[in-house]
Amino acid sequence: MQESYSLSGTVFDVHEGLPFWVEHKPGMGGSCSVTTWLIARGQIGGVDVSDMVVVTIWMQSDNGASRRARRLILVEEEASPERVRWVVDAFHGRLGGPLGDLAERVGKELGFYLVPIDYRLEESRITISVPHKVRVVAAGRKIPESHPACSGGPWLRRWSGKADQVLVNVPEHELVWNLPQSRALGGAFRFGC
Repeated sequence: MQESYSLSGTVFDVHEGLPFWVEHKPGMGGSCSVTTWLIARGQIGGVDVSDMVVVTIWMQSDNGASRRARRLILVEEEASPERVRWVVDAFHGRLGGPLGDLAERVGKELGFYLVPIDYRLEESRITISVPHKVRVVAAGRKIPESHPACSGGPWLRRWSGKADQVLVNVPEHELVWNLPQSRALGGAFRFGC
């Protein structure tokens, strides 16, 4: 069975401290992020995963001498078991490629939950909601493609702003926070291997 993937779509990340894709070393401080992946077109291992939504919750604690990082993956509950399996394998880094490189930076994988995921993406406002677990509200603006802020990171940045609310409540995995202001970035991704 072919275990390659080709994924493209929109990504939206809100973070406090350094984003998850930046290499963290002890003493750099704690960080947390909520990243929403809207897979517009994709296949993994020959299985169509187009129109899927994945939210990752990541947190790093840092006491100056050591760091503890962990990530939980949320997948939309309507997805078939086969689609869920392939998406989770890819995001956990088991299939290598760009998602494997990103997974190496997130620390301990906490598994995944199947949940309802609601989102609204407008030109200047973005809302992500997972009932009783996640709520993100952000405002921002598009970045012109010629702007230097479009480069850097694992995807092409197209949107920048601030999150007015980032609420995460998954106490069973010690992922609980309520941030009044966080950095918000959005863009387009295209991953394949």
